[in-house]
Amino acid sequence: MPPLLRLALLAFAALGLLSFIAWLFVRSFRRSDDPVKLLVKWVVTLICAGVIGWVARGGGYAAIGAVLLTVPIGIVLAILWAPHVGSALFSSITSALDGGNEEADPVPLYSTCEALRRRGKFREAIYAIQEQLQKFPNDFAGQLMVAEIQAENLNDLQAAQIAIHRICQQKNHAPASLVFALNSLADWHLRFAQDAEAARAALEKIIKLLPDTEFERTAANRIAHLGSRSVLLQSHEPDKLILKPGVEYLGLLKDQSHLRPKEQSWPEEAEELAAHLGLHPLDNEARERLAIIYARHYGQLDLATEQIEHLVARSGESPKHVARWLNLLADLQIEVTNQTGLAEQTLRRIVDLFPNQAPAELAGLRLGSLALELKHFEKPRVVKFGPGAGERR
Repeated sequence: MPPLLRLALLAFAALGLLSFIAWLFVRSFRRSDDPVKLLVKWVVTLICAGVIGWVARGGGYAAIGAVLLTVPIGIVLAILWAPHVGSALFSSITSALDGGNEEADPVPLYSTCEALRRRGKFREAIYAIQEQLQKFPNDFAGQLMVAEIQAENLNDLQAAQIAIHRICQQKNHAPASLVFALNSLADWHLRFAQDAEAARAALEKIIKLLPDTEFERTAANRIAHLGSRSVLLQSHEPDKLILKPGVEYLGLLKDQSHLRPKEQSWPEEAEELAAHLGLHPLDNEARERLAIIYARHYGQLDLATEQIEHLVARSGESPKHVARWLNLLADLQIEVTNQTGLAEQTLRRIVDLFPNQAPAELAGLRLGSLALELKHFEKPRVVKFGPGAGERR
């Protein structure tokens, strides 16, 4: 090997060794609990290495002396570095037992705030939460806790509403968290102020923030079933049992049919549901009920199918909901047509829409038992007993 190349390789190896020692030195200092003590160990080690090298350079008896000197120096270095070597070798095992020495990510602590709230010190609890929020200004749990105390304990709905709207303006929160906060605000308006309009505004904010999502449809359904202010006030009043005067001489009446409570007719209910869907087209419950009335009470399977297809066609619906609506359509198809052909096509749609999923497996099982379902809707045969009943054979 040429001398120049040999020198280059030796220089490269020396540079690599020095780089490794420097990296090890810096790493050990960063991870050390006592950097001063570690520095002393490194100084002692370098001095020992220098002494051995200086003694061994003379050759002959000096080399033998260097070897003999290595034994006590090695014992000293072993005592110094044994804890570090053991930690490096068995750190994976000890970390699994004690969690290691890495610092956990800082998180806000609200245990003191919750304790103050349980003791009835609501203002102090808010101050304690705000101290944590100064370190973690966008923490969802802390901001929501402040709004809860303001609404539920201090009866300050306006301040709670401002806190919730501040959360909605922040962009780092998950959609489910925003929905939970706005639903909580709607609950507070209904429970403490019986204000259906304010609750509606909170739910409409969900629709505005998260359009074309399941959260939008859930909020729309809840808006559709909000009561008026008078209804909410009546729900908070004590129940009153009003008794009507009884009918005199009830046993002497030949016809008592007029005494039965008047039930709502199917045309009236269908008309009310249609008008309700005109105002709240995302109300799934009302649309399902209208489809059932069309099919079971009017025999209009095409109108019922139109309502259910309207539900199925919505974007973003979960497989669970779509499969339930298509199963309902299959029920109505069997009941109205007294055949299984249309129901089979509907169930196969579930299998095609959600392959290798639970709804498809359940639809496949139902396809094998449609004949048994059909027997449930067959009219029972009437067998007459009496004179001449057995004459015909």
